[in-house]
Amino acid sequence: NPTTGQLFVRNAEDLEQFRIYNMLGQEVLLFQTASVSQMSLDVGSLNPGVYTILALDGDGQPQAKSKFVKN
Repeated sequence: NPTTGQLFVRNAEDLEQFRIYNMLGQEVLLFQTASVSQMSLDVGSLNPGVYTILALDGDGQPQAKSKFVKN
């Protein structure tokens, strides 16, 4: 952290979605996954700023939340 284009996440808890929100709480990106151990999320299209990433399980329940900086 910070990133310029790729965000690497580990998916050890069978997560199925990653949602990225800007500081206004607007969803700006959505990634679907198929229970992989690690993946790279392309956030290169985002404007510079601070974002929140929310990881959801198969039932749509939040399992983890974190912030990251996009340069």
